[in-house]
Amino acid sequence: MKQNWLEWLNWKDEKSCYWAISYCAKKELIGTIMPNLAIASSEELRRIIQGWPARKPGKGFSSSRREELLKEELRMRNAYAQWIKRKKASSHKNYTLWMKRDINKKMHKYAKEHHLSISATVQLLLEDFHGEIKRIEEEHREKRREQRESHQKQQDVLKDRIKRQGETIAELKEQISNLKKSPRKSARNSRILKFNAPDDESR
Repeated sequence: MKQNWLEWLNWKDEKSCYWAISYCAKKELIGTIMPNLAIASSEELRRIIQGWPARKPGKGFSSSRREELLKEELRMRNAYAQWIKRKKASSHKNYTLWMKRDINKKMHKYAKEHHLSISATVQLLLEDFHGEIKRIEEEHREKRREQRESHQKQQDVLKDRIKRQGETIAELKEQISNLKKSPRKSARNSRILKFNAPDDESR
């Protein structure tokens, strides 16, 4: 026999503890204790069962209250199992699978090796497959991002090269223009010098 009351309950789940408190209140198993909803349900439930007699009394000891609680605990455990089943049913759905015999054998072998039910095996395989698909999609997104960045860098390099070539062309045009202007200036200066130079006869 178990040493403590409600050992089968999931004490880590506050909703389960709250359900147990509600059940005890409905079945009038809490005596004069008023549930304190301001504290955690697990803590409050422990406070409630502290007022119950020992679940496993000493040799030769009997208690009508203890016997009553043992019977009620059994009913409570069955009710809790139904509550859990209904809770799971709201988030689960039944499916009928039609598959090849060799696939069926492989799935049963996999389930046996990992100590899983067939339903849990199918769910695990689907989750693994979905995770693998997400991983592949993420890899493709990363590759596309790298390709976009590489393409952008190439464009920036080409734009910079075109800009520098444009600046070089502008400089060359300016130099050519200056060269074209230089002969005209030299010719004009020569004419001016000839005009100002004295004739041989005047001397």
